[in-house]
Order: sequence, then structure tokens, then C-alpha cells
Amino acid sequence: MESEAQTLPEPVKHPGRLRPLPPPGTMTTLTARHMVYIDRMVFGLPRPLQAFPDLEPGIPLSENEVAMAFGLRRNHIRRLMREPVAIAYRNKLIHQLRTGEHAKSIHTMRVVRDDKGDNAAADRTVRLKAAQSLLGEDAKGLTVSITNNLGVSVRPGYVIRQPERTAPITIESTAKPE
Repeated sequence: MESEAQTLPEPVKHPGRLRPLPPPGTMTTLTARHMVYIDRMVFGLPRPLQAFPDLEPGIPLSENEVAMAFGLRRNHIRRLMREPVAIAYRNKLIHQLRTGEHAKSIHTMRVVRDDKGDNAAADRTVRLKAAQSLLGEDAKGLTVSITNNLGVSVRPGYVIRQPERTAPITIESTAKPE
């Protein structure tokens, strides 16, 4: 048996290969490389890659495109993106992207609000919704609607007074125990 093990060739180690990921769910920190991979999935490439002209700069990459662009196995990226620390980092970057777009969105809503169009009903509705969004009317909060057994719609702030019961209701059986 030992002679068979000695005759097997040694696995080839590629100089640019990454170390395997730890078991799922055990990563506590991300390496700088991992952060770059996730960054490319949120913000895209900063400039075109000569080897991959199909990948446009500024367009977020999929997991498969990140693996292809960086010469990784797709399984490595998929396993990385299942890690809670990687998911948290991606969500942080998405939050940064979303908050960075707020000013541009507000300017777009302002342009839509000020554009008269044909002054048709649809145009006026779009302008009204843009104005409401600019004022923050859409984000005022959750509205709760409760319906009681009388069919009256109740909103938060209403007080419903029900009559107090004087004695608990009991059901008595007329059958005799055997």
C-alpha cells in the first residue's frame, strides 16, 4: 500500500491559485481580494479589460463574470457569496450606492414635476406623484388598517370601547352523565 501511495504523482500547485475557502459559515473577515471581487459585483469594473472587451466598465458583474475576469473557479465566488461576512459587505456597498444616487433621483423627480408634457391626465398624475415624492409623502410611514366584526374600518388612534361582561358565559349540558 505504501508503495502505491508513493507512486502517485504530487498534485500540481499553480502559482496564482488561491487557498481554498474555510468551511462554510466560518469566515470572520474578508481578504483584500475578496473585497475587490464583491466591489466589482456592486460597482462594476473601473476600466475596460483588454482580455474581456464584452465587460463594460461601471456595469455590475455577475458571479460568473467575476470568476472569469479574475481567473477563479465559479464555485469559489459562489461559496464566498454565501458567507455572512461577504453578504454584509455587499449590503454595505449597495447601501453606499443607493445613498449616492439620492441626489440624482431628486433632480430627476424635479425635472419630471416641472415638465408639462401634453398636460393630459396621465402627465398630471406623473407630475403629482413626483411632487409627492419630492415632499416625502410616500415615505411618511406604514398605515395600518383594521376591520372589526361590524365591518367598520379602524385606523390607528381610534379607541374601541366594548361593553364589560358582568358574568362569564357558561354552557350547561342537559344530558345526564352515565
